[in-house]
Order: sequence, then C-alpha cells, then structure tokens
Amino acid sequence: MTTSVGDILYTTSTSANDIFLYSHSLTLLVCQADSPPGMIQNSESLILVQRNVTDFSLVQPVLKYYELGGNLELQCSNSGSSFLVWMKFESQEMTSYETLNFAIFEKENFKKIYSEEYALGKTGNLIVSVVGARHDGLYGCLSGNGTSDDLILHQAVIYEHPEPAYLSVTGCSVVTYCVLETVQEGSLTCTVKGILPQVQLEWKTFYHSDADLISFTNQQLIVKDNGQSVDVVLTSTYRITENGPNRLTIECRVSEPDSIFGYLSTKLDLLLIDEIKEQFLGQLKERYKDLYYAVQPLPYIKDRLYCVDKVFVEGGIQFLDTTGLQGGEEKWKSLKSYESVFQDPRVNSNRLILEGEPGYGKSTISLQFAFNWCNQRTSSPLKDVEILILLRLRQVGGVSSIYTAIKQFLLPIDTKISESDIENILQSTTSVVIILDGFDEYPNQEDSAKCDIPLIISRKMFQGFQVILTTRSSVLPRNYSPQTRRVKLTGFDETSRQFYIRKAVVGDDNAKVEIIEGYLQQNAILRDLCEVPLLFVIFAHMTHDSEHFRKLVSVTSYFRYMVSSFHSHLKNKAESEFLPKLQKFEVEHRNLDKIAFEGLKGNHQKLSWSKESLNESLGEEFYQQYIRIGILVEEEVIDYCDQPGAPTIGPIQYKTVVRFYHKLFCEWYAAHYLSEVLQNNPSIDLKDYLRYLDPFDLQYLYRFTCGLNSFAAERIIDFLKNMEGGDRFAVLCILEQTGKVENITSTVRQLCEESVLISGHDSLLLQRSSIQLLEIAARNDIPIRRVDLYNCLDEVKLHERTITTTSGLVLDARIPFIRLKIHVSNRPFSEKEANDILQYAGLCSLLEYVTFSGCVPPPAFHNESTLSLLQSKKITVRWRLTQKSPLYILDLNSGVWKDKFGNSQPTEEDSKNLKLQIEAELDAVKESEHRNNVEILYVFNQCVIWSRIHCWYKYLFRGYQWTMCSTRICQTGGSSQT
Repeated sequence: MTTSVGDILYTTSTSANDIFLYSHSLTLLVCQADSPPGMIQNSESLILVQRNVTDFSLVQPVLKYYELGGNLELQCSNSGSSFLVWMKFESQEMTSYETLNFAIFEKENFKKIYSEEYALGKTGNLIVSVVGARHDGLYGCLSGNGTSDDLILHQAVIYEHPEPAYLSVTGCSVVTYCVLETVQEGSLTCTVKGILPQVQLEWKTFYHSDADLISFTNQQLIVKDNGQSVDVVLTSTYRITENGPNRLTIECRVSEPDSIFGYLSTKLDLLLIDEIKEQFLGQLKERYKDLYYAVQPLPYIKDRLYCVDKVFVEGGIQFLDTTGLQGGEEKWKSLKSYESVFQDPRVNSNRLILEGEPGYGKSTISLQFAFNWCNQRTSSPLKDVEILILLRLRQVGGVSSIYTAIKQFLLPIDTKISESDIENILQSTTSVVIILDGFDEYPNQEDSAKCDIPLIISRKMFQGFQVILTTRSSVLPRNYSPQTRRVKLTGFDETSRQFYIRKAVVGDDNAKVEIIEGYLQQNAILRDLCEVPLLFVIFAHMTHDSEHFRKLVSVTSYFRYMVSSFHSHLKNKAESEFLPKLQKFEVEHRNLDKIAFEGLKGNHQKLSWSKESLNESLGEEFYQQYIRIGILVEEEVIDYCDQPGAPTIGPIQYKTVVRFYHKLFCEWYAAHYLSEVLQNNPSIDLKDYLRYLDPFDLQYLYRFTCGLNSFAAERIIDFLKNMEGGDRFAVLCILEQTGKVENITSTVRQLCEESVLISGHDSLLLQRSSIQLLEIAARNDIPIRRVDLYNCLDEVKLHERTITTTSGLVLDARIPFIRLKIHVSNRPFSEKEANDILQYAGLCSLLEYVTFSGCVPPPAFHNESTLSLLQSKKITVRWRLTQKSPLYILDLNSGVWKDKFGNSQPTEEDSKNLKLQIEAELDAVKESEHRNNVEILYVFNQCVIWSRIHCWYKYLFRGYQWTMCSTRICQTGGSSQT
C-alpha cells in the first residue's frame, strides 16, 4: 500500500502463502489496513486469484442447444457463491481459454466484463441477447465462497434449420421422395443448405437387406461457409450390381444418429432404365429435330429452311368456357399463351382439342411443343414431361396400333426397338403427352372400330396421359371424351404480324417493318386475309422481295399472284429450252384441278394420293414440276395390310403419297374445276352437286370460284343466298370478282334493310363477313337499319370509338347504323360497363335506338354527362329481358327505367321486403304435410327486383327441390330453376 504526506512517500506491503489452502481453484484475497491513516481513501483491496493448473477434464459438460438469432443463458452454480469467473475454451481439449468476465458478490456486487457480447445476470448467469454462430463452443464457470469452489461446464451448440428444410437430391423435384430414372452406373449429389452446425451426410440403401445390391464410392463432401450457416454437398459415384433389381430404394441422410435435427433424410427410388428406353427417347428427339428444323415458309425455296423456334409467333388463342350457368350460353374466352393449354386451370383436362381453320398454325404449334420438349426449355411446362409423342394423323391411315404408328413414323428404319418395347415403356411412364396432329386429315375418321386413335380420343385408352388433338373446327371427332376441353387459334393481329416480320423476315429494320405493315393498312381485303398466319407468312416473305402485293384487291388475286410467283421462281432457274413446257404446265392443269375437286367433293375428303396414280394422271413432267415448285409434297406412309394373304415379308410396308403443300392450294385448283363445270353446265342442280361441299368448311373454294369466273360466281352467290347465314358470306364471294363494290350495292342494300347479325355462336368467317358487309355499306352511304350483337360483346374502347367482339373483330362507331341491339345471356351489367356502351352510342352518327336484351343493366344511371349526350342526340335506350318480358325505357332525365305506363322500378327496400315475403311463403309450403304433391311457381313478369342480388327473383318448388336465383346471376324463361 502506498501513500504520501507532503513530500514524503510511505509504502506498506504484505505477502500471503498457501492461498489455495481452503479452495482448490479459486480464492479471494483481501488486503486491508488495520489502522489506516486519514489520508487513505480506500483501506481495502480485493484480489480474485484463479489457479492455472485446474484440471477441467474431470467435469462432464452440460449440453445445451440455442437457435441462431435467439438468446443464450448459462447458469453457473448455486446461489451461495461469493465470486465466479466465466471462461470460453478455444477447443474441446480445454488447454486454453478466454476469460469473459468475473464477479465478486461481497459487500457491493463487483463485475468486470471483458467482452461486450456477454452480460452477467444477478445470480452470475452468463447472457447473450442475440446468438450468432461464433457463440457455439465450450463454456466454463468457476465459483467459490472462500472455503470451497465449484466448476461447471456448458457445451453450447448453436443451430439453424436448413433452408429448404430437407436434403435435396439433384434430379429430384419432389421434396422428400422421388423416382429417379438412371442407369447402372453414375453419380448422385445430395445437398443441405443453410444448416448449422455442420452435419455429415451419407448415401445408403433404405433397407439393410439391399446393402449388397449397390456400392457407393468416391464420396466427396464439400462444405461452403455462409457466415452464419453452411451448405453441405455430398457427391458419390454408385454402381448397381449386375443382377440387381430394376428399382432400388436408397436415401441420403445425416449420418450422426443423435443429430439435433432428428432423422433428416431424403428417400428416393433409383429406377433402372435399360438402354432401350434411353434409345427410344434419343430416337424420338432426333426425329422431332428433323421435323422442327424443316419449316419452309415459302414452299418453292427448298434451300431456305428454318427452325420452328426462329419463326414461331403466337397468334390469338381462346378456350370454350363451359362452366357457365345452367341454361346459359357457352362462350369463347381468351387464353394468355399457347402454353396455357398445360397450365391454365380453366382448361384443366388431359383431353384437349386444338381447333383452327386451314392455315392458322395447328401443325406449327405442334412442332413448337416438340421443340420445347426436346430442348428442355425452362419456361415451358413440357420440361418436366418424360415422353412426348407427336403423330401426324394423315400418315397413319389403316394403322390400328398406336405402338405400330410410333415405331414406323417416329423411329429410324433400322431401330432395334420393338412395338412391345414401346408399349412397355409407355405403360411404365406416368408423364406422357401425346399430340395427334390433323384429325381433319385422318383417313380413318369413320372406319375406326379396330383403331387405337379413337380410343385415345374418347379416353378409353391412355386415361392418365395428356392428349392434344388438332383439327379444323368443322371436323370434330364424333365421340370425344366429355372431359375434353376445346381451344381454338384465332389468327394474327397487328402485334403478331409485326413480331413475325421482325423475328423471321427483316430483323429490327423498322423502316421495312413499316413498309410491309403499310401494305396491309392500305388494303383492307389483304389485311383481312393476312389474319390467316400461313398466308401472312407467305405474304411477309414475298413482299419483302416485291411491292406487287399492294395492288391485290381480292383473295383470288392474292392466290393467283402467289402461285405465279412460285412458277416464276422455277422458270428463272431453268434453261431456256425448258421454258415453253414450264409455262404450259403453269396455265394448263385441268387434270390436277379435277383430282383436287374430287378429293374435296366426297362424303369424306381425300387429301392425299398415291405417287404412282397421281404421276400417271398428271404425267411425269407435270408431276415433277409441281413437286419442284413445292405445290405438291411427297410423304411416306404405311401401306398397311393385316388381311390373309399379305406378303410374307411382313404386314407393314411403306408407300409414297402426295398431298398439296396446304389444303388452301387444294381448294385453289379445285375452284378452277368447279368454275369450269358451272360454266359448261348451266342446268346443273347445285344443291345436289355441292351437297358435300360445306361453304363454311371450304370457304376459299367458293371464294376462288367466284373470283375465277363471273358466270360461276352468279350461280354460287344465288346458291349461297338460299342457305342459312349464306347471305353474308355471299358478299365476300361477290367481292372476289373485281374487288370493287359497284356491282353489289343492290345486294348490300337488301341485306342491310334487315338486321345485320354478329353472333358469338357463328363461325369467325360469318362474323367477319358481317363486319365487312357493314364496312361496304358505310363506304357507299347505304343505310343500315339495325346491328345485333348477340353474345359477342367483349370490350368498349371509347378512345378508339369501337366495340370489340369476343372474336377480336371491331365495330366502329363511324359505321352509320340506326339501331343497336346488344344481347348478352345471363349476365348483369355494372353501371360503368353499361355507361361505356351508352357513351359509344353517343359517338354514333345516325343511331336512334339502343336496346339491351337477355341481360340485366344497372337499376339506374347517375352519369349526367352521358344522359345529357343521349338527350342531345335523341337516342332512346330500351331494355327487354326476353321477348315475353315488358319493355322498359331509360328516363334520360332521372336515369331510371320506366315501363310503358311511366312506372319506375321498385325501391331496394321494396325488393328486400318482397324477397322476405316470398321466402316465408316457400318455407310454409316446404313444411306442409303434402309437400310432395305441391307445385308452386312464383313468376314476377311485371316487375324486376333490384337489390344487392341484382337479378330476377324467381322461386320454384317441386317436391323436395326448390331453388333460388343466386347472386350476380340473371335467369329468365318459363320454367328456369336456377
């Protein structure tokens, strides 16, 4: 002890021996002055002494677990301790340590903290408020009371659950169990991410009895430190024994039996795929590669082939919504993408019909599916499909077995895979997509008693497989499964066209894009024609080289120029001595015309012919010229014979058949023959002669015929006018003669004197014909009495002054019609929707009446500007639910509906009271003793109930069954029960 008085320094010292006399490891020494002079401020000092040779190994640590990010608290000893020291050992050997803090509980509590991460509680417990990975380790606490001491050890284990909370196996997408197709030897990788503490992984068989069936070698463990956690990856090679099973259950697991994470394991089955399945998949992909790398936009340029992915552009696509109300009407609704057929829950079925008119891209989209599957495109839902089968049905006529068709048309001719192998592979695979392309060209549509294809379509075969059937809308299978969903392609809009031009024709050359698109904007007929993707593709590639297309005024002139260009390309390459014959065959093709017509004319269309018979009918030179041009295409099919007496070399032989590049070309040449027949046979009975030639299936045959021959056109048009819906189609045929309307104004005037119907239930051709009829009338100042939009209203675009139909067609407000009727079955309108329609009506120049039908408009209109606009235009707004329902007129002053007597609709309070009254009466009937014999029908024909339910209230009680109109639904009609 040292003190000073004035200039004199006084020092006092003492020493102690055998300080660990009463305690073994920790002792507290006190240095105290017996008679301290007055100048000493502190007469006592405390010294806590820890022995260096303490043997910590004699104490068993207490195991404690603490989650990362939580808090840690370690107890030292009993509460009788006078002093303590906390330590953290640097290793499990406990040879060195770090002192964290100490405390002396004599007199006033004295604490010394060496690390800010650790705190001491009142009883000396060690506290960490936020636990990190660094706090993992062995802690020790020495405590004493002067006569004895105590030592306690804590093994603090800091843990973090893995994320994801399972072991993942490369190749498995399932969480805890999967089937992994593999071969006899290979490698396996197992990973656990974001775990703490580090764990050891191992591969082993799930059943101990299988341990000798597989060996795991070269096991490499890689640990990645993430700071607060680690990723552990175990890769191992394996080999299944020669005589091992085809299916073996193994697992990757945490090998420590007492792991904090319990039994952390992922189990999987190794499904041993023999070489046959691997070869099968490889051969399928090679075949599809040949197909999707041979897309030929221009048939006469055979050296300019494209991969389908380089030219494929999505057009419009819709599905048929059949989930509507009972008694309601089906409606086509838009899908986001062609891949939605696999993903959209609204088309959730494993049987799907993909419809489209000729040239709308059904086969191209099938090739795109094949490309996506072969290349495992990550954005495609097909990436997880094990097997994709793509068959062109026109090739498999007479083939009864699907396995035969696959072997003969999808596998190489020298394959060693048998039909039974194919059957075994498919039957053992759960994830299979089958695309049957071109049912409309399938030769066995009727004779299908022994064929697999109709069984697959009707879901009597391959019930668990996804099956997509492509066909024209007019040629649907008779017995397709009730679970089948229907999807249709609707063609190219302006966005699709521009995207294709950039992708496949001119790249990012904006000027050239504008030139090509400008041709379409200047030519309405050409623009309409180019909604057909096939025709637009040919147009885009040919117009890139020529500006002649801007002069085309009809479908006939388009095709005439296109076919002429095909021939010109060949003539430009030919020697001069061959030119006369090439020119002759270009204009003289009557035999081909007759063959094409007879192929379309029969009860069942014939769209391919044997090479030998066609060669004989046309002549070798003619045949070869049309093959070189690309108008005719050769294709190998099976010459199938399973009858007695078949050749001994086997029941299956190949033959070459010939078809047109596309059915539209078949219709072009058939039209030449038909126009000649009608010219030369004026007395022929058209109703009988054309009975199998449906105009709505073969529209281009009729349009081409009218464009080629004016006499034939006159007869065709008269024939069409007598058909239901044919009058509108007749207008398109008239336009084919010259592309001008001077000669058809009387016909247009006659059609516009009645209502012009645009129905969502009509074909796209009829809807488009109606729109074109209105446009012709508008350009020629022909008055239009009424336009009926029947279940086709999609959207009102006020900024464009248009109504868009569900088919994507546009009704422009500048078309001068006098009356507009909008029929939408079983649907209430919001005030905004109805207000948009009325705003559109105010934009129309000659409109006098707007009628709502079949639907429920809002009970009142509150937009004063709309009401004022209608008043200024003197437009009457009417509403009639059904033909038998009363007519209501919108009062443009008050915005409410009134009947012919001037009575307004009941108030909402009146509606609620009436609803309660009806329910009470029905409850009474329901409780009566004679309820089985009572039939009560409440029909309110003279008032419409407006309330939150917003529909007609109609109650029907029959026996035990009674129903009430549900919310947001409108139902009408004599005995409707919904």
